[in-house]
Amino acid sequence: MYNVARTFRSTVQSLQVLTAHASRPHCRYQMGITSLLACQREPHLTSIETHVLKCIPLPGKKSQSKKWQVILKDTVIFPEGGGQPSDTGSISIGKDSSQAKVAVLDMSRNEARDAVHVTDQPIEEGQAVTAAVDWDRRFDHMQQHTGQHLLSAVVERLTGADTVSWELHPQQVDTSTADTVTIDLSVPTLTTTQLVGIEAQCNAHIRAAHNIKQLVLDGSPEGQAERQQVIEKGNLRGKLPPADVIEDLLRLIEIEGVDINPCGGTHLSCTSELQVLKIVGLEKSRGQARLRFMVGGRVLAALGSALKREVALNKALGCGPGEHEGHVRALVAGKKDSIKAQKGLMEELASLHGRKLAHQCQQSQGGVGVFQRPDADLQYLSLVAAFALEKAPSCLLLLVAPTDTDPSRKDQTGVFLLAGPADRVDLVSKQVAESLGAKGGGRSGRYQGKAEQITQAQVQEAMQRMTASIAAAQQQ
Repeated sequence: MYNVARTFRSTVQSLQVLTAHASRPHCRYQMGITSLLACQREPHLTSIETHVLKCIPLPGKKSQSKKWQVILKDTVIFPEGGGQPSDTGSISIGKDSSQAKVAVLDMSRNEARDAVHVTDQPIEEGQAVTAAVDWDRRFDHMQQHTGQHLLSAVVERLTGADTVSWELHPQQVDTSTADTVTIDLSVPTLTTTQLVGIEAQCNAHIRAAHNIKQLVLDGSPEGQAERQQVIEKGNLRGKLPPADVIEDLLRLIEIEGVDINPCGGTHLSCTSELQVLKIVGLEKSRGQARLRFMVGGRVLAALGSALKREVALNKALGCGPGEHEGHVRALVAGKKDSIKAQKGLMEELASLHGRKLAHQCQQSQGGVGVFQRPDADLQYLSLVAAFALEKAPSCLLLLVAPTDTDPSRKDQTGVFLLAGPADRVDLVSKQVAESLGAKGGGRSGRYQGKAEQITQAQVQEAMQRMTASIAAAQQQ
């Protein structure tokens, strides 16, 4: 599971330089270039026959959950990089994909830049296998990643803002903010007019069905010539590293007529495959504008979820979509009014209970009083205690929400509150908690706690022990 934010800085240091043989001439993309994985050479390829070069245990895993690192001669399963999460997939033993399959749980690159397949089973070195990619996940990543290239190019062209970083997570089961892709820009904000223009221009490029291709440059004389051609096209975002420092291969993704940008990820072959791009949010992050957007299948999934919620709201509110906002605002306002009225009534009722409890304490021997209400919570018990102590500050109060007086509330946790002069509360608090089978704590004349059950018998026992302790203390 890819669960860490992946970002790609649009600087020279983050250019995706791909390892190649030192003797490799020339910069033009060829099907035979072995330094590019099959998933990069042909991103739409879903499986490939290959063989195992190496299989070693993944360090640090316990024996019962052992994982393995499998390196294949070639693969269609992309290892994470350049801001794009890794693919998942499977490795079938033998060239027949119907044979036993080993799940590929994650992908990465090791220090030697090999693509490492993480599996839960070992595969014998030299074994012929068929590697297959989880196509739904791959195509989603291709749509979002290519969409990011297009969006960043249009934003730069229309506003002059550079893309500082971007973030992509695998699609979740249900559409949420985790399903949006983000780019952070080198400007503090964008206007609504700019956002509308950016989105419209992106979707115009999608409808125009621009070809998307990759260019591979190296430091050879031929590579320098093609490097110059790339620069002269005028669609390059950022700067290429100097030709004399390119020791290996530098891969560029070109959206013809729109954008050229260094990248090692998997991309679509035509902008029409993006289907649609939708900007869904603008926020500020560390002084930079952050755009949230979705592309293709994620837009359709979000639309499907929104329509499903719309149907449910139509039924719940008894009105059409155009009236939803008004109805919800009215409900929220009504709820606020109800809460305010309820609070006033609760305070009025607590005042009556508090005065009654104060009178009970003043009439009792030892100045001890008890209040019980099954549906009370600590907030209400505290209100009653405050009103009672206002009238009789020297009284010791036990306020309880018992659990055995109302069968409909049998699953409710019992709560209690001791309140009064601090010395009297400290004297009896542990005894009360013990009698009620509860755990509690407090200070400064207040001790509260809870228990799974508080019965009438336990309350009566607590009161008896309280009264006895107070009487004994008064005789000393």
